[in-house]
Amino acid sequence: MHHLLPLFGTVFAAFFAIMNPIANTPIFLGLTEGMDEQTTRQVALRSVMLAFLIVAVFSAAGSFLFRLFGITLPGFRIAGGLLVALVGYHLLQGNHSPVHKDSDADLQQCKTAAMDMAVSPLAMPLLAGRGRSSPA
Repeated sequence: MHHLLPLFGTVFAAFFAIMNPIANTPIFLGLTEGMDEQTTRQVALRSVMLAFLIVAVFSAAGSFLFRLFGITLPGFRIAGGLLVALVGYHLLQGNHSPVHKDSDADLQQCKTAAMDMAVSPLAMPLLAGRGRSSPA
């Protein structure tokens, strides 16, 4: 039992670094601004559950999936960098999210978009993305 305590501490510290709740809290608050409390809770619960599922699946089967598809770690890093650059480019274009619509006619569509926000960007890449270290 004593050998499990250091392992638990190491795993907890790794999850804390990956999830980074201190940096992700303002992002979550900004993304869910203007939503009612029930929708905000649903988005939070869905994003945390999906992030846990993503981390658990890739912890158990990540190396197998990479070998199965013939993906190398340097290739994965390059592809990830290209995706981050593409997302940054789209953010610079100033496109608005459908979540921030003011019209009452599209309320159901806005709620669907809000629930989709729980998947991306909240669950992946913010919560279940790569572990980030502080900038040097």
